[in-house]
Amino acid sequence: MRSVSKQQLVNGVSGRLEMQKNDVEKVLNAIIDELKDCFRKGERVEIHNFGTFLPQRKKARMVTVPSTKEKHLIKARTILKFKTSKYMTIYEDKK
Repeated sequence: MRSVSKQQLVNGVSGRLEMQKNDVEKVLNAIIDELKDCFRKGERVEIHNFGTFLPQRKKARMVTVPSTKEKHLIKARTILKFKTSKYMTIYEDKK
């Protein structure tokens, strides 16, 4: 499995839509910024036929480092879970 960079996404979208790469990059940055704003507010983001981003609050907790036996506080934080839409399921052909 390989990773796809933001620039590769920009290149692909600009080719499909015959738009300038810098315009596509501005749109992609605006989408990412809007998603971040929603996540900061704790809102769930659902993109039809793609999936749902679910913010999940994690409580602060104390942990012990096994090698040093030191205790550290992990601060409360919000993580994101992503659940794909059934339309994004990719089935591989068995031959």
